[in-house]
Amino acid sequence: MLEDWLPELPPFQFYYPNRQYMPSALRAFVDYIKAPQA
Repeated sequence: MLEDWLPELPPFQFYYPNRQYMPSALRAFVDYIKAPQA
């Protein structure tokens, strides 16, 4: 509706701890976020 007035948002960023100790639930979430959405 007012797209000309909306600010342009930066890309989504996600910070997470070292992958070596990442819980499986967090790994699944990160994989889901990184996957291309159809």
